[in-house]
Amino acid sequence: MKHVHLLKIIMIKMKQNLNFKFKISILLSSHNHLIVKVYQNLFSRMLNTTLFLSEMVLSLGIISSFISTLLLFFPLILT
Repeated sequence: MKHVHLLKIIMIKMKQNLNFKFKISILLSSHNHLIVKVYQNLFSRMLNTTLFLSEMVLSLGIISSFISTLLLFFPLILT
């Protein structure tokens, strides 16, 4: 039903403005493509965020192991 209502609105707008017809045809043809693009964009952002967080955790682990190694050998360095 929503599609029929949308098509009625489009027909009315097309009668009012011929330039609008071109815009609406682009909108209708690329509507599913735009939804896919939005989901792809969100997924890639989530993936980038996940990769960034895992890199941060990995670097924090490396830094903490380095610090613990330094603390372990610190008494040996002093003597």
